[in-house]
Amino acid sequence: MKKSVLVIVLFAFFISCSTEQTNNAQKIKNDRSELNLKGNVKSLREIYYTVIDKLGEIQKENKQGESYTLFNNKGNMIEQNSYNRNNRKFIFKYDDKGNKIEWKMYKKDRLQVNETIKFKKFDSVDNWIESIVFEDDKPRLITEREIEYY
Repeated sequence: MKKSVLVIVLFAFFISCSTEQTNNAQKIKNDRSELNLKGNVKSLREIYYTVIDKLGEIQKENKQGESYTLFNNKGNMIEQNSYNRNNRKFIFKYDDKGNKIEWKMYKKDRLQVNETIKFKKFDSVDNWIESIVFEDDKPRLITEREIEYY
């Protein structure tokens, strides 16, 4: 009897650990989850339209632009292209923990990087607390963030 109770207790313990690991995996924050995308999404294309209301029915009118986003296998954006009157391309880099450490922006009429943001310091929860903005490879702005937690 004692052995069967022990086996049941151990089984319940292993099930709870397994469920906790599954729940923790589901709580992982990345760009895909922030965009409310489900599954292992590799790319996303979005098209933007103005709308017109025809007798209570909303219809697409004119295409305003589109964006194309690529994600890495960890669910973080690695590239985003925006096609509209201000065509831009963004390239993102991450550290081993999944923290965004660099963000480069290219403008449509320039092949070189126009703006780069480097995230330099992170707090104990891995939120960035200092970044440096570079324009044409020259440092222009440092941003410091103070984050208060409950």
